[in-house]
Amino acid sequence: SGYAVEGSDIVCSAVSSCCELVLNQLCDSFGYDIDVSIDSQSAAVGCDSRKEGISKESKIIISNVLDGFYRTVNDIVKEYPRFIKCSITEV
Repeated sequence: SGYAVEGSDIVCSAVSSCCELVLNQLCDSFGYDIDVSIDSQSAAVGCDSRKEGISKESKIIISNVLDGFYRTVNDIVKEYPRFIKCSITEV
């Protein structure tokens, strides 16, 4: 994020923790197939709930977890707007 040097960047740490929580919940706890892209400049988390075989209940779980991720990261954006951006992209 550029907030501080690597290893001391609390903004990067906060976002990384949010990403790990989402991945652990959706992949490990529920077994969903999640697309993840993380590099030194950005992180993206996505799940295609339109795939065959995903129940309505599962779609609600996916949506709620990703919504919580978005809201949490946006709270970080409000605190550190110069160091982080968050957006939703639908494809």
